Amino acid sequence: QQVVKVVLYAQNRFDTQEWYKFRDGAMLSVLSNRPVEGARSLVPAFYDRNYPMNTRMSILSWVVQGAEIVSSLYSGKEEYPQYIRTCVAGLCGGAGWAKLEFTGLDTHIVSQLLRAIGSLLKEGRNIIGWTDLVHDYLELVLYTATSGRAIIHQSCLQSISLILALMEPSMFAGLEDVLSRVGRWLTLVGEGGELGEGAGTALAVLLALQQEAQALQIAQELKGTKTIT
Repeated sequence: QQVVKVVLYAQNRFDTQEWYKFRDGAMLSVLSNRPVEGARSLVPAFYDRNYPMNTRMSILSWVVQGAEIVSSLYSGKEEYPQYIRTCVAGLCGGAGWAKLEFTGLDTHIVSQLLRAIGSLLKEGRNIIGWTDLVHDYLELVLYTATSGRAIIHQSCLQSISLILALMEPSMFAGLEDVLSRVGRWLTLVGEGGELGEGAGTALAVLLALQQEAQALQIAQELKGTKTIT
């Protein structure tokens, strides 16, 4: 935790490009050697507005790069899924939503937040509890969509499309409530504007998943009936 704080508070007093490489290397080294502990110390700092925007953007970059490194170093070990859960749960934490702003340059950092979490979920698609993380992520996506900002709407659509592409029909039931609200948002956005075509495509994928999930449920019920008889 102390090492993470030292790196976060370090300043580039001589304005050199090498400094950024050293800082990136130091943080990735922490995440490589102590992935879960490092993530627990690093992720909450994203919502701390005392840090400058470039540091908060770097945090998103570090956790995503860290996921790739941890995946390689800790393949088959508990550290890897714990790292993904810690990062996604921390970045999706509802307590931090009130600190998000949707004006000026802050719209860019919100968009990067959604992309970073999406990358983490794509990396950790096969971990236990993935759908729970997706639920929290989609709640965050829908919350940011209320901003009404076009650039954030674009990121929301991309985030939703990514999740729909990663989902299996068997996952639908556990996400039915939030996906129904996603469907309503896609319908609203698809009624006009620049995102109409993309929203329509995402809605079609969502409906196809729903139909496949229903067919799967019926098949399972029929199988159970045959077993009983």
